[in-house]
Amino acid sequence: MDSNQNRVQKPNRSIKPATAKGAKDPQKAIAEIKKRSTTRQKKQQQQKQLIILGAALLAVIVAIIIIAVACSGGKGGTNDVTADASPAVTAPVQGTDTDLVPVTTEPTGTNPLSVNGLGEVYTAEEYLQSLTPGATPQPVQYLPIIEKGPTDSKRIAITVDDLNEVDNLNKIITIAESNKAKITLFAIGSVVDAKPTLQEALRRADKLSFEIENHTYDHEREKRVYSLDDAGLAYEIYQTQLAVNNALGVNYDMHFVRLPGGNGETDLRTHQYLIQLGNYKGIAHWTFSGSNASITDIKKSLKPGYIYLFHCKDADLKKLEEIIPYAVEQGFELVTLNEMLGYEPNAKSSLTGDSAIPEPYPFVYQEFTMVGKKHYTQMYIVQLMQKRLIDLGYLSSAAAVDGDYGDDTKLAVRLFQYYNSLSADGLAGTATQSVLFSSGAKFNPSTYVAGDESTYPSGTELEMFLNSAG
Repeated sequence: MDSNQNRVQKPNRSIKPATAKGAKDPQKAIAEIKKRSTTRQKKQQQQKQLIILGAALLAVIVAIIIIAVACSGGKGGTNDVTADASPAVTAPVQGTDTDLVPVTTEPTGTNPLSVNGLGEVYTAEEYLQSLTPGATPQPVQYLPIIEKGPTDSKRIAITVDDLNEVDNLNKIITIAESNKAKITLFAIGSVVDAKPTLQEALRRADKLSFEIENHTYDHEREKRVYSLDDAGLAYEIYQTQLAVNNALGVNYDMHFVRLPGGNGETDLRTHQYLIQLGNYKGIAHWTFSGSNASITDIKKSLKPGYIYLFHCKDADLKKLEEIIPYAVEQGFELVTLNEMLGYEPNAKSSLTGDSAIPEPYPFVYQEFTMVGKKHYTQMYIVQLMQKRLIDLGYLSSAAAVDGDYGDDTKLAVRLFQYYNSLSADGLAGTATQSVLFSSGAKFNPSTYVAGDESTYPSGTELEMFLNSAG
């Protein structure tokens, strides 16, 4: 590169006044200079006028844009806006809420849904109460979700789930008995009903003062309690109680439910049904999964108050053959959940033979939980939101109404938030639900429908569109 290209030319500060080239008569020279000066001044004046005119035109254009944005209700949005603000006809993509892809349809404005006799104007609370006409709302109550016990004494709780492999279960019971340890068993009701050998193993465990608890009846993904109707919820929980009652030959009041995979532990409706039944103390989680860890890691993890999760599989049996005696050698007492948490053993009474399943009290959703955060994505209330999003055209009518706040539901919420002048973060908090369930909720004005890929943009815009739910 030529080094001269990098040189900066300094301004010439020695320029002299202009004179008429070749002029001999000073007066003529002065006249010529004045003429040129006048011409130059006229040109400069014309340039100034053009600049002023251009600036005025630009100001008019900016004013029009500002008015248009103000009328659209704003694109960033907050949760403190009126529900009647007219939405912009755009769809969100990745980045800020103003990075949007325009679509061609026109907004439809406010389109209230008349639900169960409600008028054209109704609040979210009125809509939600209309879903269960005449029902008395139950108090918002939650049982504790138990992940760990007290740490003031050197105690741990070994819990064993599913109980499908009965031979392995019997070996685990023997290991615990020989080490003067007690364990807690979480039974799947359908497995108890189907296997007489398991019923016999449960009777043996009960005689040893081991604890038997509820792991729902079917333990199937499509039958997770938050995804079911009221009858399905009651069946999954209470039918397991009946199965254990029949196996033990007594009415056996279990204290804990462990939901399959821990899914739906924050579901309000489940908590309210367990409270209604009267004998449940909490939903049992775990501190450490021995099923997913090596023997070395389990040994390193031993701490007072820890609740350990195992199953009856061959690999877990081998771990427990080593872990149980090792924990005892280290001075740990292996106790049941009731013992660790200070509860009396599960009460027993004469078997009545009554197989009637108590119906849940009508569920009326009153407390707006922040849906979409870590532990609040699998709940019955998500079903209510999914149905409403389908009605409003933001979620595909073919989408599953299953209580899972998955990618499609989150994208539908984000679309709803954007077109209803809310903060489009994909989390459904109080402000979002207050609009979503009210008559102020606007129908989807765009061509995009979450869960219907045929409506999504194509090319590079597709990834941004999908990531907008993140």
